[in-house]
Amino acid sequence: AAQDHLGLLNDAAVAREIVRGVIAQVLDEARDGPEMPAEGYPGMAGMFAYIRYLQDEAARLRASFPTVWEPAISPDIRQALANAISMV
Repeated sequence: AAQDHLGLLNDAAVAREIVRGVIAQVLDEARDGPEMPAEGYPGMAGMFAYIRYLQDEAARLRASFPTVWEPAISPDIRQALANAISMV
C-alpha cells in the first residue's frame, strides 16, 4: 500500500511537470509569433485546472501518507527487518 501511495504521489509530480512544460512551450510560441495569444490556446484553461487538480491530489496523498505508512513500521515489521539484517 505504501509503495502504491508513493507511486501515485510521484505520478502526480511527473504529470504536473509535463503539463507545466507544455504550458511553457505554448507561452514561448505565443511570445514569438502573432498567431494566437496564449490565452486563446485551446486547452490552456484545462491545463491549468489539471495542474490545480494534481496539486490538490498531491496534498491529499501527503496528508494521508502517515496512515498508510503506519503498518510498514509496526513492531512486527521492525522485528522481521532486524532479523533479516542480522543474517547478513
